[in-house]
Amino acid sequence: MARTLALIAIATALLCVAWLDLEGEPEPLLDLLAVVALALAPAAAYLLTRRLLVALAVLVPAAIVAFGVAFEIPVTEMRRGPDHDFWGPIGTALRDGFLDVYETDPGFGRADHPELAGLVLLAIFGFTVLCSLLLARGRPLLASVCLLVGTGIPATVAAAGGATSPLRTGGLVLAVLLAILYLTRRDARPVRGVATAAVLGAVLVLVAVAASTSPAVAKDAFLAWDRWDLYDRPTDPVGVRYVWASNYSGIKYPEQETVVLRIR
Repeated sequence: MARTLALIAIATALLCVAWLDLEGEPEPLLDLLAVVALALAPAAAYLLTRRLLVALAVLVPAAIVAFGVAFEIPVTEMRRGPDHDFWGPIGTALRDGFLDVYETDPGFGRADHPELAGLVLLAIFGFTVLCSLLLARGRPLLASVCLLVGTGIPATVAAAGGATSPLRTGGLVLAVLLAILYLTRRDARPVRGVATAAVLGAVLVLVAVAASTSPAVAKDAFLAWDRWDLYDRPTDPVGVRYVWASNYSGIKYPEQETVVLRIR
C-alpha cells in the first residue's frame, strides 16, 4: 500500500509538471489542488473498498466537479431555470479550447486563453485518474504506458515551442517508469537490492540522456506534426454588401429641416 501511494504521488506530480509547462503563468494553486484531489478520489475509493464499481461511482461526480473547476463554472448552475446552464457553457468552453490548440504557442497566459488553460487542467485530471487507478489495481505496465503518453504529449509540444527542456522531462519520465516497473514486482526485495536498483537506474537515465544529445541517435521527427492543423479557422469575409444593404431604421429624423453644416 505504501509503495502504491508513493508511486501514485510521484506519477501525479510528474503529470502536473509536464502539462503546466505549456502555460506561461502559474495555474491558480487552489484550482490545481482541487482538480488533483478529484482525480485521486476514484483510486482512493478503490484502495479502500477493492471494488471497481465503487471507484467508477466516485469518478462520475468527481468528473462533473472537475469540469466546473477547470472552466470556472459553478456546479450549482445545473439547477433548473432560464438563467442557469452548466453543460452549455462547458460545451462552448471545450470547443473554444480545442480551436485554440493550433492557434496558440506554448507559454500562453491563462487570462488570454482561459479555455485552453481549462483543457490543461482537464488533461491533468484525466491522465491522473487513469494512471492512479491502474497503479491501485496493480497494473504497472498499463500505468507506465498511460504515464508515458500523458507526459509525452505536453513535453513534445512544449519542447517544439522552446518552452522547456525535452531532455530534462525525458529523464524524469524514464526514472519514474523504471521505479514503477521495479517497485511493483511481486518478489521480495531487500533494502540492499532496492539501493542497487536505484543506482543502476540512475546510470541508465544518465546514459539515455547523454545518448539523446548525439547526432547519431537524435533524429528529426518522422512526421511534421507541429505543422498539422485539424481545424483551419476561417477568416472573416470582406464584402461591400453594406453599400446597398444599409439599414437606417434606428435613426429618428426631425420633421423640421435643420442646418447642421455650411461650407463656403
